[in-house]
Amino acid sequence: MTAKSTTIRRVLTAAVSIPAAFLFNISAYAQNIWHVDASVTQCGDGTMWSTAFRYLQDALQNQQLQLDDQIWVAAGTYFVDQDCANPDGTGDRVSTFRLVERVWLLGGFNGTETLPQQRDPLTNITILSGALDFGDCPPPCGVPGAGDCFTPNPTPGCENGTCCCLVCDINPLCCDIEEGSWDALCVEVAKGVCGGAYHVVTAGAEITDSFTTIIDGFTIRDGTAAGGGDPLQDQGGGMLITGEPSVIRCIFTNNLADGQGGGVSIVGDGIEPQLINCEFRDNPGPQAGWIQHELTDGGALASDNATPTLTNCLFAKNEATRHGGAIYNLFGECPDGVECGPLTLINCTLADNVANNDDMFTGEGGGVFNAISATLVVDNCILWIFGIFGTVTYLCPG
Repeated sequence: MTAKSTTIRRVLTAAVSIPAAFLFNISAYAQNIWHVDASVTQCGDGTMWSTAFRYLQDALQNQQLQLDDQIWVAAGTYFVDQDCANPDGTGDRVSTFRLVERVWLLGGFNGTETLPQQRDPLTNITILSGALDFGDCPPPCGVPGAGDCFTPNPTPGCENGTCCCLVCDINPLCCDIEEGSWDALCVEVAKGVCGGAYHVVTAGAEITDSFTTIIDGFTIRDGTAAGGGDPLQDQGGGMLITGEPSVIRCIFTNNLADGQGGGVSIVGDGIEPQLINCEFRDNPGPQAGWIQHELTDGGALASDNATPTLTNCLFAKNEATRHGGAIYNLFGECPDGVECGPLTLINCTLADNVANNDDMFTGEGGGVFNAISATLVVDNCILWIFGIFGTVTYLCPG
């Protein structure tokens, strides 16, 4: 085993421990407990494991959900556009798992537990996925040599089957073998619709207390914050945070953004979310090869006028096409009476992240790019292996 893999493995092992503030009997704080299990064959009412919800969206949108409830989610993969009414998915890119204020969302169960302390997120992998499944796509979609989906060509279809199906569902001429071609109009449609959900998880501005709204124990992946009409749809492929949740023991991987924060984007004047024992790795991931994205700031995480604290987090092998391979920290004007910043890193490791682009800044800040007047606090952290573009880059006004 190489020294690099040994170091990262040690960080991951150490990150299993939870800060003392969260080491209490959380079952005593639950008003009701709702159960979700992807392995069940029918849509239940969620009141016990044997009658669990099959789809997480049904639990989050449950009309009986109350303040201080908990949602326990068993191991499995949960797709953002699926619910009991749409078991095959809707294909809607605006689909998201939206956190509910003063509700704890807990993953890592095996489907038999009676106490939350019995779960094991490291063994019972619980995945929240923004991937959208459109089934098998017949030719000319997915045919090798059919051409890039974002470049016009005189023949119908394009190489990526999923993207091709999306476009041709909107404009059938793009796949018409006799009369069609993959023209500029098809390319424009592809730019707008291809990819996964804009945000796999969303924590909105209504969430104002990080100790009462928690997501803990999930792998969050396959988000595609690119090609949307709303500026926020180009931020936070894995998770968009505009409120103040606690995000604990979550892994963000294979997410991308065309604007800021491939894994997580935190946007809001002075908001104070907590990210604890989280791992950010391989963002944007392999899907970036066929999804149109150009200038990403913060391959793993971006903070815009916010005051987040990240404790015991690992950032490894993330990439930005512009600034901040791991983290992009931005500060603009802050309203009177609101304190914006700093972004605080405590006991974190940033390793082997890259910012790489040939623009005027030459892809600066392989680890962290600290822009404008942003403030950054780094306490007992390791930052290493960032290529030729620097570990931390500061852009000063004037």
